[in-house]
Amino acid sequence: MAFDAVFVGLGNPGARYAMTRHNVGFIALDVLAQELRSRFETDSTAAKKYKAHLTELEWDGQRLLLMKPQTFMNLSGESVRALYERQSDLKTKPLIVFQDEVDIPFGRVRVKLGGGDAGHNGLRSLRACLGHGDFYRIRMGVGKPPTGSSVQLADHVLMPFRRDEQDTLISLVEGSLAVASTLLKEGLAKAQERAAKV
Repeated sequence: MAFDAVFVGLGNPGARYAMTRHNVGFIALDVLAQELRSRFETDSTAAKKYKAHLTELEWDGQRLLLMKPQTFMNLSGESVRALYERQSDLKTKPLIVFQDEVDIPFGRVRVKLGGGDAGHNGLRSLRACLGHGDFYRIRMGVGKPPTGSSVQLADHVLMPFRRDEQDTLISLVEGSLAVASTLLKEGLAKAQERAAKV
């Protein structure tokens, strides 16, 4: 199957982490799949081979492969590397990574191509396994603990969203998908303009 782009959502597997800040990448891909009535393969040969949940779908005229690595955040790159080793034609297609970003206020979205990992273990693994960082990042703002809070940053990203944060979470996911759509159809500059409005 020929794909126009690969979407990778970053997160940790298992119910314990499902609705945590670190898993907004998974959440975004889950919402997209649900909207298009596509189901992630969790036990297929490909899912086992790549240690990831996978689904194929068509969105805005683009044929996409969606991947949620199941290796835990720190080893996310292993799944993507395995995919590219077996399907080398994908290396010429856009790789768009959905990630949580503590340096962006909760609910805001930014997008960029390339860059460092800024302490994000999922991005660090991707860069190490791919040998480069030249992929698109849909940076989904989850914010930092409030000033004066005793909560450490590492604990903050593993905390579930509170009930009073659900509306903002919905806006964050919808905004990130809108930015990704613009990126596919109109390129990075237009996507950055779209992100500034989220």
